[in-house]
Amino acid sequence: MGRPKYPLLGFLLAALLVLAGVAPIAAAPPGQAEDPASVLLEVQFEDSGDWVAAYRGEWGPFDSRTLTALDQALGLGLPPLVLDAAYLDLATKSGVQALALVKQGEESAILLNGVPVAALTIREAAFDTLFGEFAPGFKGIGSWFSRVGTAVVVRFPAGKDLALNLNDSSIPVDLSGDRLNEIDLGAVISPEGRLLSIGGIDPGTLGLNLVVPGLDILQAPPLDGLGLDQLQLTLVGNGVGLALGGDEWLVLGLNPTYLLDNADTLGSTAGFTLSPENRRMADLALNWLQDTRVQAGLYVADQPGDVGMAIRLGRPINAAFTGGNIVVEGFDTGFNPGPVVLRYFEGFESVALALDGGEMRVRSAIGGKPMPVIRVEEGFLPPVITIFAGDMLPWDLVETLIADTSLIAGVQYEDYTAPDLQLLDYQQKSEKTVGNVVIPVEISRLDGRVSLFGEPLPLGAMGPGIADQVRFFAGY
Repeated sequence: MGRPKYPLLGFLLAALLVLAGVAPIAAAPPGQAEDPASVLLEVQFEDSGDWVAAYRGEWGPFDSRTLTALDQALGLGLPPLVLDAAYLDLATKSGVQALALVKQGEESAILLNGVPVAALTIREAAFDTLFGEFAPGFKGIGSWFSRVGTAVVVRFPAGKDLALNLNDSSIPVDLSGDRLNEIDLGAVISPEGRLLSIGGIDPGTLGLNLVVPGLDILQAPPLDGLGLDQLQLTLVGNGVGLALGGDEWLVLGLNPTYLLDNADTLGSTAGFTLSPENRRMADLALNWLQDTRVQAGLYVADQPGDVGMAIRLGRPINAAFTGGNIVVEGFDTGFNPGPVVLRYFEGFESVALALDGGEMRVRSAIGGKPMPVIRVEEGFLPPVITIFAGDMLPWDLVETLIADTSLIAGVQYEDYTAPDLQLLDYQQKSEKTVGNVVIPVEISRLDGRVSLFGEPLPLGAMGPGIADQVRFFAGY
């Protein structure tokens, strides 16, 4: 018999057909979830593809051979009840011994070989809102569903004697706890579907003119009561949450460590393999996600409102210049900044940097030596950067983003000593304040000369070609 064209799809369908079998469902008293092990349908496949089933632990006459004989005797015309050998072979090669679907309280979890790999939590508020709008007479179904407990198990030949603890199926997802890295992004769309704001920025300044037609239906009955005009997604290391109208509706929990550790085996089921480079990237992404929370909000309103963007990266970013290229977190970007920049960093050897955008303050250490704290006023950066880099980016918006960003980074040049980020743990304090000091800086577009208080700086001593580089940018 030939191998199915879509092995993973067929395999999952075959399993889900059994998982979807009718099993009695019990509901515990209010406030208490039913023990999933108390309502159990279990199916055991044999090497031949035949199967037997047990209800509440009692193995009875409900099996493929009995049903096939009954079909032949009564002429019922049932479809083939034996699992295709190709699916059994696929389960064996993929290391799948047992699958379980466990419903306990608001959470429904999938267990692979006894290990929870994914869980979907549907909050009672979601049912109450949906039924309250579309079927008020069934509004209490959310409370009932949140107390239901049931479990269905499918065992393949290799998992016949595998011990399963169905009561240990939960995947807790903490969407609100503090994280080292927090990223908040909001967007506002008008009822007519026009994008009004993204991250607090007018999309017109970014050349965006996005229109999503048909959004006015969200503010018309019966959808206006669902809270679809306020949608928020929250992503953390092991899951994602969806909230509508300020109420949490869904939470999808994952077991990323198990999935990544078994990526090669599970990937073969879907017909793909994870290359060593992609595996390294996945490991790095997972490592960062464990310390990160990303919140993205989408709002429907007539005005942009106070919806912006904030980035706080408490985990240091490690970068290096290796072979002339910029390497970030061990991955070569393939970008070479050019000899002038490389010459500067070779002289620095290493740079540690801490940006506190809220106070527009930068702490740094160059070559292992702490530098004075630099603080700039609002509006300073755009004209200065424009002088050197031109109008390649909307620098006023870049300054706005910097004001809502905090991060720590370390940059190492080739094989020099790595930057010591602990050198950034200082505050420059002075018992005496002499007031603000204004330093006049002049940059010549003709010859690249830079002067302070009318006196030219010795750019030639900093390396050949520095004045030409300044003249190039200043004359942009």
